[in-house]
Amino acid sequence: MIDLWARAADPPGSDGGQNCPYWRRFSLAEARWQNGTPGRTGRHDHRRARHSPRRTSVGSPRCGGAGPPRARAVAGGRTGGRAGPVHRGAHRPAGRHRPRRTNRPHRAGRNRRRAGRRHRADPLHAGPRRVRRPPAPGRPRRRARRPRRGVRRTGHPHLRRPDTSDFTTQAVQTTRPSCGLDPHRPATTSPLNNSFGYTSTGANVTVYVVDSGIRASHVDFGSRASGVYDAVGDGNGTNDCHGHGTHVAGTVGGTKYGVAKAVTIKAVRVLQCNNSGWTTDLIEGMDWIAANHDPVSVANFSLQGYGTAPNAAAENLINSGVHAVFIANNFNTDACTNGPRSPQGVTVAATDITDTRASFSSYGTCVDIFAPGVNITSAGIASNTAVASGWSGTSMAAPHVTGWLARYRQQFPTATLAQAKSALIAAATTGVVINPGPGSPNRLLYAAP
Repeated sequence: MIDLWARAADPPGSDGGQNCPYWRRFSLAEARWQNGTPGRTGRHDHRRARHSPRRTSVGSPRCGGAGPPRARAVAGGRTGGRAGPVHRGAHRPAGRHRPRRTNRPHRAGRNRRRAGRRHRADPLHAGPRRVRRPPAPGRPRRRARRPRRGVRRTGHPHLRRPDTSDFTTQAVQTTRPSCGLDPHRPATTSPLNNSFGYTSTGANVTVYVVDSGIRASHVDFGSRASGVYDAVGDGNGTNDCHGHGTHVAGTVGGTKYGVAKAVTIKAVRVLQCNNSGWTTDLIEGMDWIAANHDPVSVANFSLQGYGTAPNAAAENLINSGVHAVFIANNFNTDACTNGPRSPQGVTVAATDITDTRASFSSYGTCVDIFAPGVNITSAGIASNTAVASGWSGTSMAAPHVTGWLARYRQQFPTATLAQAKSALIAAATTGVVINPGPGSPNRLLYAAP
């Protein structure tokens, strides 16, 4: 049953001449008989009229009544009748003929034009329902919205602007689990040996992974991973609800996928579950590490910030004694324009398996070294044994260098960042990166056993 509320001049029982509007509820069929003028009704309308509720009158607010149903609902008042919506057309003057409505569905063929005329004549004419289905999994929407103040990403997150102004042992992995784990002789002059040999593991060194958190229970970390600080505050703590941080941590120090296989990993969460965050959270995480870090430590920043504030926080962190590794970013532009970064720290660009600079990798004089960053396999978050393969980005290149620095600090725990950086550059393979980009040093990470 459809209730229609119409407005009349004076309420029933008044002496007239008050010019005081009141509201009356009609059934759909009764609406055909306003001011004694019959509308066009058929058998369907008469049947509806026969079962319609009794008429109800409601006084106008300025005349002491409760007003129309919607006014009563907003005011919070209650009366005996049901307060339904005020339908379109309820304010038409009495006596004006209302077009015929029908709930019959549209018909194809000869009735199509007639149905169209009915719909145009009365917007309340019932038509077929339309269902908007979401896109199938994996298919992008027809027109995707770009994040506000965001940037396009390939493998690493970005940080939005805030409203106010991401050698005591010896062993060999005979089958590398990831293409990033290879001593990396030049791929153009000799084939990769498909193995990863190492004599250091990063034991007694702490790596802070400043990212989306870590799945600390993953078997690749053993009992060496934990969460120490959460700057997001969304109730997830330092648990990784995206996967980016766990993938990065696995490359740094996973037993299977890591460069430094015995390093202690501590998660500092600054990214939300959508792999983005606020610059203020990044700075908060940096400041916490600067004030609470372990004596021998390295920090990995596989994320992108904005402005000069993160750079100042990075300088403060390095001056506190932490060795910091940053990404060149995935914009295929000058890395000097991106942050967070520091001239004292290590900035890493990405190459593919042929030692060619990745198409997305930034370049320039602010880059210190290249490392593998295409189709990298590491730990995942789906389970404690999950594998995340095929990830690409400078975010995947930086943790290889972080693992190298952790192994170096195991051997030289009192070395400064400048000394560690010089050793890193001296150990790199030179002249093998294809198309390193304007101003980039042609140096490729070499993790000697």
